[in-house]
Amino acid sequence: MDIDQIFANLEFLSKSEDSEKINTLFHNIVVSLSNFLKFTPVHKNIRIYLNNKKTGTSDSPFDIGVIRGNQEEIIQIEIVQEYVKFLPFILLREAYYAFLPKRTKSVDVAINSIVEKNLESLTQIDNWRLMIRTFFIDNTKILGAFERHFADNEVTIFFLFNYIRKIPRNKKNS
Repeated sequence: MDIDQIFANLEFLSKSEDSEKINTLFHNIVVSLSNFLKFTPVHKNIRIYLNNKKTGTSDSPFDIGVIRGNQEEIIQIEIVQEYVKFLPFILLREAYYAFLPKRTKSVDVAINSIVEKNLESLTQIDNWRLMIRTFFIDNTKILGAFERHFADNEVTIFFLFNYIRKIPRNKKNS
């Protein structure tokens, strides 16, 4: 998977405030990831909305910028207005989440590291990293290990998602 090629226009295209264009972009990202991972997403019915609310809070750095909900078996992801500048990061993160049967903190850390590595050339990367790291007391130990040894290896990313898919869903993982 040539992530640079797939997401070359992500920053430019995500500047749109048109929900339909953003949904099309999101679903194109999911299709690209599906082709790379060689399986379909666990969560297929996802709709992205732009929320006009000025602020939104999250207890988790890995949910920053979104309000999630379900309606008639459709996952609804509302992007809070103040986080639209991070739209490429949010869209890619949510696309990766679509392939996870169950989210855990350790997997969320890995996904964030992958997203940061995939989109490290974007103009907002330093602001994104700073925002995520404010949630951690010693962020260099928690997040740094993934960045140095994990996220830049496509084989490792492929292995991670295939491994997660094979873990029995009733088994507790954290």
